[in-house]
Amino acid sequence: MIFRALRSGATIPFELFYLTSTATNLINYANLELLLRPPGYCDSTWNTIWSAFQAQVGPTWGGLVTFVDAYATAMSLTNAPGHFYLFTDVLNYAFGSLAGGGCTGPGSLYPPGVPGAPPGSGNGPGRNVPSASSADPNAKFATGVGASQWVAAGDPITYTVEFANETNASAPAQTVSITDPLAANLNWSTLQLTTIGFNNVTISLPRVCSPSPPM
Repeated sequence: MIFRALRSGATIPFELFYLTSTATNLINYANLELLLRPPGYCDSTWNTIWSAFQAQVGPTWGGLVTFVDAYATAMSLTNAPGHFYLFTDVLNYAFGSLAGGGCTGPGSLYPPGVPGAPPGSGNGPGRNVPSASSADPNAKFATGVGASQWVAAGDPITYTVEFANETNASAPAQTVSITDPLAANLNWSTLQLTTIGFNNVTISLPRVCSPSPPM
């Protein structure tokens, strides 16, 4: 999969296939076992796991969805090691539960990865999904004179930073961070935030006495 930066409002065409608990596609257990068997279990323990796994899942991919959902819920409720939202972690937890304390080898107990779900439209509908992004028409302007915004010696340099999500943006802004690097030849200790405005509300902040400029 290749990701590229897109302009705001662009569309990313791709198809997303998914399985639900009602899926009736039949599982080919011979192929699935080759994909899922971790290297760490000895034959006798793996045979116990795989027999119990097939019995609980049943013949369809919908049964696998229900199986994974049940063990993910158990992981979340018991604070089991791993992440209950990751397929490999849930299978590792399920296999360990089905092993009943059987023997393991020195290798990793994790299954290699997501199983090969049946291809084609049987997995679920395919759709073009538009990207959603915020759009920030930010600006900064000062209150000096002329194009260079000149101020008299000794006068404070006042300026305003504006930011907003455009009305035609395809998504709200989740996190807003405002940064404004200051020039090194300014006296940073005199910097003050004087006004905040949001959603047609303006809040004026009390000014503090500025320290004397360095000699």
